Amino acid sequence: MKKHTIIAIDGPSGSGKSTAAAGLAQGMGYDYINSGSIYRAIALKSIQNHVPASEAHALVEIARNTAFEISKKNGNWSLIMDSKDVSQELKNADVAQAASQISVFPEIRDTVNSLIHGMIRGNTVVEGRDMGTVVFPTADIKFFITASPEIRAMRRYEELKMTPQAMPYEQLLKEIEMRDLRDSRRAIAPLKPADDAMIVDTTTMELNAVIAFLYNETKIRLSQKYIDTVNGVRFYTTVSAGFCFGVKRAIDIAIKTSKRHNDIYTLGPLIHNPQEVKRLEEIGIKPVEDIGKIASGTLVYRSHGVTTEEAKNAGEKGLNIIDATCPFVTRSQRLVRVLAKKGFHVVIVGDVKHPEVKSLLSYALPHQVTVVKSPDELPPLWNTKKLAVLAQTTQSMENFKKIISVLLDSVYELAIYNTICDATKIRQDESATLAKMVDVMFVIGGFNSSNTNKLANICKAINPHTYHVEHEDQIKQEMLIGAKKVGITAGASTPIWLIKDVLKRLKEMSKGLR
Repeated sequence: MKKHTIIAIDGPSGSGKSTAAAGLAQGMGYDYINSGSIYRAIALKSIQNHVPASEAHALVEIARNTAFEISKKNGNWSLIMDSKDVSQELKNADVAQAASQISVFPEIRDTVNSLIHGMIRGNTVVEGRDMGTVVFPTADIKFFITASPEIRAMRRYEELKMTPQAMPYEQLLKEIEMRDLRDSRRAIAPLKPADDAMIVDTTTMELNAVIAFLYNETKIRLSQKYIDTVNGVRFYTTVSAGFCFGVKRAIDIAIKTSKRHNDIYTLGPLIHNPQEVKRLEEIGIKPVEDIGKIASGTLVYRSHGVTTEEAKNAGEKGLNIIDATCPFVTRSQRLVRVLAKKGFHVVIVGDVKHPEVKSLLSYALPHQVTVVKSPDELPPLWNTKKLAVLAQTTQSMENFKKIISVLLDSVYELAIYNTICDATKIRQDESATLAKMVDVMFVIGGFNSSNTNKLANICKAINPHTYHVEHEDQIKQEMLIGAKKVGITAGASTPIWLIKDVLKRLKEMSKGLR
């Protein structure tokens, strides 16, 4: 029987773990179980049956005689209790209070833990208290999500301020601090990170960035090379090959939008893969190069982002705007704006013709920012007192470091921001490792894709027998002559169906080799 992958997420109240866990499950295509909802469901049923929250034995019987399951509808996960969706009822204040009371009983916790194990049907993200320490101590991946009490109180305040449960920020902060103290000192399963958990502090992170971080870390930790053998030729592929978080998010947003609206446009290709852009166009998502060509309808911002001028023009035309910009690009946009306002001259390491870099440039005045691809392109900046450097998200770390080393010797005050996406580095590291161990390396992705071109260059420098192809028709049998090991990787904007087509063609051609 195939073992299911379990990702356990713990953390204190208000850290954002529930929303981040659900987002991670969505991105990975996993099931999602929130232990808190089960405690609330038991509390709800106890209220309905007039069972006091102090009657532990009766509560255990309620839990054991109730059918629980998880269900996904319209992209949201729901808890089904006795064939009824009770998600909305679980939000009631009296249910929350009762759940807090019943969760202190060891026999209730044991029962709920058993129920959670019984609900596992496939790869699952499980979230709540004690997930990595008690409920799933052997989970494949463990995260402990936290944040400062002040930030958690503010998040809770913003969440409740328009509801009947609203209360002053100071009161929320005091309650969170008291709860932290109580949870950390309780005798049964005190709140603490598992020894092998990655601690993620979300104090300064936005939600999308947290989900992207978890997604990329999960990809790293699950990284295994797929192996197949045909006619004596062994095939390897990097697990990271294909869509990164930001690209997958943009594709999902665009497709979801196309089901709700007509006249869907993107300013330039949504992602840098001609084959996938063509597929999207066939379902009504049309790329245009100029906003002036859009009379009305919905404009989806591409994953690389748009310039401030383009955003302004779209707003003035009254277009319906859907922002699918990668969260990591959004972070870089804000950095450029803030640094420029603080008086820094900003150096962006990247390609000035790339749409992401064009977007970043628009967040500062022309005299406040410089774009370079290599150390040789650096202009004289020695008289600049305050300099900040960041990178196009798909840049190689090696090139970024080279430019930083030159600037360190030239500038009095230098601020360095590593804005290279984790997914980019993961993909490059995995691809470099694979290129060393195979006879022939194939890099799949658009010729107009910056990150795919960098992958091809990295692999080519390691293995001269590296071929960059956009699709399977570009593969020739002579490319495989003499190869016993074949490696495959792909850019962040390469769809999985294209990777499968290339792999299928390679296998077919290997059958004709002697």
